[in-house]
Amino acid sequence: MVFRFGTDAHLYDDPDDVSIAPILDSKYDSEKCEALKRLLALVAQGLDVSNLFPQVVKNVASQSLELKKLVYLYVLHYAEKNCLHVIAPLVLVAVNRCARDPTVYVRKCAANALPKLHDLRLEEQKSSIEEIVRILLNDHSPAVVGAAAAAFASVIARHGLVKESIMSSLQCTDNFHSEKDVSDDDFRLAKESNHSGACDSEFINMVSRCYIEGPDEYFSR
Repeated sequence: MVFRFGTDAHLYDDPDDVSIAPILDSKYDSEKCEALKRLLALVAQGLDVSNLFPQVVKNVASQSLELKKLVYLYVLHYAEKNCLHVIAPLVLVAVNRCARDPTVYVRKCAANALPKLHDLRLEEQKSSIEEIVRILLNDHSPAVVGAAAAAFASVIARHGLVKESIMSSLQCTDNFHSEKDVSDDDFRLAKESNHSGACDSEFINMVSRCYIEGPDEYFSR
């Protein structure tokens, strides 16, 4: 006999989401939390419950922290599947404002948002994104600079947003894969490993010099 007292195993007993919808409109936060837990259990089983998206999202205004966290988990799962590219410019304005916020944590969050912002493919806003990166790399807080450097590497190094800059030399990783194939697999793998390590080391050195000298002076040359 399996004892399930004090666990959430009962959430997996009901395979249907029909009875969940009315509970999401309940006036009690505890009932809404239970409904959202059941929804997340269905998501964990691979079922599509995106039809309840409007009813779930409106609960983000609740004062219950637990309920907000559950809504966040649900939205996080379906957000990338339902991207609203039309609001991307508004997101860019918000990130730009946060990059100039007096609070260190807010500026760090702005840096962490840059990779997701770039995923929205704002081709016409490249210069604005570059400017945000410059501002964050020039920040006086090590935490902000670290987050900006991570965004610098994950976005700009891969997609080449800053042309003819220090990141252009980092394209060597992509160019290397276009070279003629080598018959000896072991030799090829060893060469790729050494090449990748050299690029990583070069990137670390460049970001360090950029931080010490200042982005404006470093980018100018």
